[in-house]
Amino acid sequence: MGYLAAAVALAVSFGLIQRAAQRRPEYYFYVSVINYAVAALLALVWVAARGGWDASALAYWVGALNGVGFAVLFVLQYFMFGQRGVGVTFALGSLALLAPISVSLVVFGEPAEAVTLVGIALLVVAAPLIAYRRMPMLPAARVGLYWVAVAGLLGFTAGTLISWKVISEVTPAADRDAFVLATFAGATVTASVTLAIRRWSEGPGPSMRQNGRTGALAWVPLPILMGVGLGLCNVVQLWVLLAALREVPGAVAFPVHSAGTVLLITLAGWIVWRERHGPVTLLGIAAALAGLVLVNV
Repeated sequence: MGYLAAAVALAVSFGLIQRAAQRRPEYYFYVSVINYAVAALLALVWVAARGGWDASALAYWVGALNGVGFAVLFVLQYFMFGQRGVGVTFALGSLALLAPISVSLVVFGEPAEAVTLVGIALLVVAAPLIAYRRMPMLPAARVGLYWVAVAGLLGFTAGTLISWKVISEVTPAADRDAFVLATFAGATVTASVTLAIRRWSEGPGPSMRQNGRTGALAWVPLPILMGVGLGLCNVVQLWVLLAALREVPGAVAFPVHSAGTVLLITLAGWIVWRERHGPVTLLGIAAALAGLVLVNV
């Protein structure tokens, strides 16, 4: 269970660093590029060490498209953090697990037990409850933008999860290292384009001054520190989760990882950033946690 606990801790750390970067808007998109570049570099070293270059073209192409989805999600999460906080954003993202489950049932003909169907029903119910938000006296355009962001968050997260399912079903295990490399490479390119567009539209980037920071890493610019932290969490979490699956049955690992991450990030958002949620949202998060456990049993 040590690997599984580490995987949850890394997923939560990723969310908290990302939320901290969002609180510094001038840094967020720089952090995004550094995050994916570090992850791509580590994945490149991993593939080179294992000699996994001879993967199918499908693994590389699907991985690159998956990376585009990752980078777009990073932008959507920036908006959603500001609107609803880190807890609701990650809880909403977890509901996209319905997509690969549906593909498994419909496309690959995998059987589903009654308890799994109950979990699916809970996730379906949880979605509108978590997304619900009272918006009195707001312009229609702003309300519409919020719901577009919710739909985008769910849609792009679903797309990335489906890509993992497809790769795991139609390509050999040896192709997965190349898929991970292509994913982070595609995300790096997409995030770089996003940053370039923002630089063009908003002018010069932020100052890299340390703003009074002290300690052993005070000389490292904060965006670089955040980006490297995210990149390490990105890659190491994947490796640790794979190691956990060699020791713990998937029926235990996946619900603990999914529900544990959502629960701890929601609690951290409540404690660190004083994020408060109404009873409807809390009911939705509770339903999502129960559903995440049941669909993996």
